[in-house]
Amino acid sequence: MRSSFLSFFTALIVSAGFAVADAPPLSVTWVETGGSPLSLDAALAAAEKEGAWVRDFVAPFSLEPTPYPTEACFLTDGNALHLLVKAGEPSGELVAKVTERNGPAFRDDSIEFFIRANKDEASYLQVISNVIGAVQERAYAQGGFVTTRDWRGNTSAQTRKTTTGWEMLLSIPHASLKIDPDISRWYVQIARNRPARTGKVYETATWPAAPRGLQTPSTFGPIELPARFERARYGWTVTPGESFISRGKSGFELERKLKITNQTGRYRTIEVRSVAGEASGSLGFGLADGTTREVTSKVPLGKQSRVRGMVEHFIVQPDAPGETLAYSNAALDLDYSPARIVLDVPGYRSAIFESQKVSAVEARLLQQDLQTPIS
Repeated sequence: MRSSFLSFFTALIVSAGFAVADAPPLSVTWVETGGSPLSLDAALAAAEKEGAWVRDFVAPFSLEPTPYPTEACFLTDGNALHLLVKAGEPSGELVAKVTERNGPAFRDDSIEFFIRANKDEASYLQVISNVIGAVQERAYAQGGFVTTRDWRGNTSAQTRKTTTGWEMLLSIPHASLKIDPDISRWYVQIARNRPARTGKVYETATWPAAPRGLQTPSTFGPIELPARFERARYGWTVTPGESFISRGKSGFELERKLKITNQTGRYRTIEVRSVAGEASGSLGFGLADGTTREVTSKVPLGKQSRVRGMVEHFIVQPDAPGETLAYSNAALDLDYSPARIVLDVPGYRSAIFESQKVSAVEARLLQQDLQTPIS
């Protein structure tokens, strides 16, 4: 993200051998929310009461302590992983220029968070938020060699300025984390970015220590999920296949093949919800534990002639409405013309053959509903 050299350098040293995997894990604090979203105030109250805080943030490479205090604590309510951060800023001055989602938020006063919640030691997810809650998300594979902006983690950020600095609550749904239900420890790295002020230099502080710089999975530190966290709920493998546009009874449809494996420990009745632009579709079926099923989702595209961004596939338990257990993303940038040409002259033909000679042709260009002429 910062430079191609950095990406290459980071990927090169993944297997170099500096690891903190055997370090004592940091406990993730359980917090009751009653099904409501966790607020920044509630997170602070829970963390101050029984949270496990880390305060030993140091500069990457040099491992020198930084003069600006940073504290962090992890919490979960069973539905999302929450990273709570308190950042000291004696000057009271904050830099926040990025306002759009997936903009370069790392250039502002910000928190970067890297996480691996499965056994793939060379792949990880990255979330960044600046002090006004502008979120940036990335997914990395092969130790950083492959990166994509197409991962959408549905991350939210709550932030505020305080008399001593600023606070942030970064919340990532567990369904976004590609969880392996067989492991109870996840591996993370936190970085605080402090842009240059007048007469100062850009500074970064990390936990755990990053002797070889950021985005080095072998130096991520372990966190331990509480025993009451139901990892099995997220035992889904969702593999997206090809996407294509077809013509259905009511017009054009976006179809996408999915291969879904249930590894949750029991039979599940599930629903797959698909979203493409402003349109959506769904299908439901049952799936036994340890089995795989291939399905095709369909979304009616209506009059949309341009669909940009993501197609999102959700798996939901009907007995817990709105509970997202897993979802997959795929890049989507469709540009199609939902229209046809109707020949008025010659009126006895619906097509003109290449070998046919016609002295005059009159036609109308219609939209997908086949009724409204396009001017």
